[in-house]
Amino acid sequence: MVAMRCRPECPVCILSVRAREILSSDLSDEEKFHVLKLVANKIFELASPNALTVVVASEAYRIVRAYIGYDPYREYKKRCNEIAEDVLRRVRDLLYCGNEYEIFRKLVIASVSANAIDPGVATYSFSIERLSEVLLEEPKIDEIDKLYRYIKRAKSIVFIPDNCARSYLIGSY
Repeated sequence: MVAMRCRPECPVCILSVRAREILSSDLSDEEKFHVLKLVANKIFELASPNALTVVVASEAYRIVRAYIGYDPYREYKKRCNEIAEDVLRRVRDLLYCGNEYEIFRKLVIASVSANAIDPGVATYSFSIERLSEVLLEEPKIDEIDKLYRYIKRAKSIVFIPDNCARSYLIGSY
């Protein structure tokens, strides 16, 4: 497994995302300042060239979640699931036509495309309503054939999606 190590821009990006969550919360301004300081201190305490970005981001998210008391993405996840359900109904037949490799290829493209709905990236935004447009777009870098051959030789596979609608889409296949 390849893990993404922190680069100098990572702490700033992580802080930007966590700040967005804090600022959109119901906390008072005084509480927001307090939590922002806690989160910033934790991020810069943990960040280093050897630190894993997922660890830094997760630890900062735990602080945010503990103080605001709810999932800051709950409404977004709910909307993503609604749209994913609708999109899946419309594209299911397209996904399951062709030979084994063609079906695998379309499912991989759909899975990768579903990453577009991740709200946790500071400099990127995506309108969830565009999901059906991007779901089967051809990838810019295409090594799906290599992945397919590798998987065909594997004895077991673990696939762990990390977002709500992506989980919905993948779980529904």
